[in-house]
Amino acid sequence: MEAVRKTHDVLMDVVRQWSRFKDVYGGADKETVFAAMTPVAEKLGGLLHGAEIFASAATTFDSTIQTQQGKKEPYDYWARGWLTRFYEYDRDKNKVYTGEWEEEDYVQKHGRTPTDHLSALEQERHEHQQTAIDIYLTIEEARIAMADAVSAIDMDELSQLAYVSRTSALEIMESPEELATLLQGSHFFGGIDGLSEADYLKIAESVPLEDLPYDYMDADGVKWSYNEAGELVRSGSAEDPYLTYAVQLAIAQDEDYNDIELTNVTAPDGSSFADPPNMVEYLAAQGINVASGKIEGVPKSAIFDAAYKSIGLDTAGKKFFDVNVTVITGLVSSGWNTKEFEKEFSEQNPLLSDEQVTTQTRRVLAQEILTFMASGAVDAGAGAGVTALGVGGVPGWLLVALISWGGGQLATVVIDESFDETWTEEERQKAYAEGDIV
Repeated sequence: MEAVRKTHDVLMDVVRQWSRFKDVYGGADKETVFAAMTPVAEKLGGLLHGAEIFASAATTFDSTIQTQQGKKEPYDYWARGWLTRFYEYDRDKNKVYTGEWEEEDYVQKHGRTPTDHLSALEQERHEHQQTAIDIYLTIEEARIAMADAVSAIDMDELSQLAYVSRTSALEIMESPEELATLLQGSHFFGGIDGLSEADYLKIAESVPLEDLPYDYMDADGVKWSYNEAGELVRSGSAEDPYLTYAVQLAIAQDEDYNDIELTNVTAPDGSSFADPPNMVEYLAAQGINVASGKIEGVPKSAIFDAAYKSIGLDTAGKKFFDVNVTVITGLVSSGWNTKEFEKEFSEQNPLLSDEQVTTQTRRVLAQEILTFMASGAVDAGAGAGVTALGVGGVPGWLLVALISWGGGQLATVVIDESFDETWTEEERQKAYAEGDIV
């Protein structure tokens, strides 16, 4: 997964530079030339998303198999030995019943009567068989889940560009005054003690709003950046990771503000800092050197490293699939913690207000509730859908995989609900024509 992300970042740099070339290229073949790069960007996104699904499925499979480490071989050995002994019992017992042997002959060979021998074999089976079966079923369940995930990777579907349609991802900051207002109302920067309106404006004025990096320019000349879920948000919007980093960099490089303690942040690995860091220390922990003063060239993985953190283990010992902002894929039905989502989403989007963070968290909670309901329906035998696992940016879908073992087969359900907050390319063009994108 790390190798795929690095390759994706390198190739996306080509797409990014090509896209920015639109600003200066004026040849008669301009539209044809730049249209040729769109499929490349789409395929790169599909490659990344497909690799994320595969890596998540492989991680889940591996963690499940690890729980059976050292168990299967001994129980397989036991099962083969037990069957050999049972067949020997059955063969010799028949010799007694047919008169070929006397019962004393049986006792002399086996040390017990046929009845006692069978009783001992049954007791041994009672003590070992269910564990052996459970080991087998666990491994088979993991195999089926992995196969379902891999077979559901639809590169055509995953390669579609996805534009986030939330207001916070569409409205852009066009002046320092607008950015200063956004900072004051944000859940992260608005909560810093001692900052006045003048301070927020000073910080905003040092952010290069007219020269922010971006990842993609659409056919209508609108600039977009990829968020941590692989979706496109407007360059300069509250959800733009480049704008977020530009604000953080502006604070880190200003002597009046760079020593302010950040009390509500965690380290990239999810742990707490020993002491509240200032902005310089916070960015350094993510591998970002503020001395360069550059927004360009910072790996996206450093800007929102937390997006790729694993959530952990559920009660069944299975590892969750990766979770992104708008789509939850994995064993959510086991009770994934929305507080974990709220913490990560808020850190990845520090320019959003408390209300916006809460709204997104409530949407996740609603998804969990639907998942629990659907899981109950499957366990009750009410029906099962077709497997379809995916990641952020798959238009029109809320993809939640429910894995339920019952009735001797794996049941996987897909819920299609109106939780999607992205536009396809066609929907984006329509939104632009209707003035929803200004």
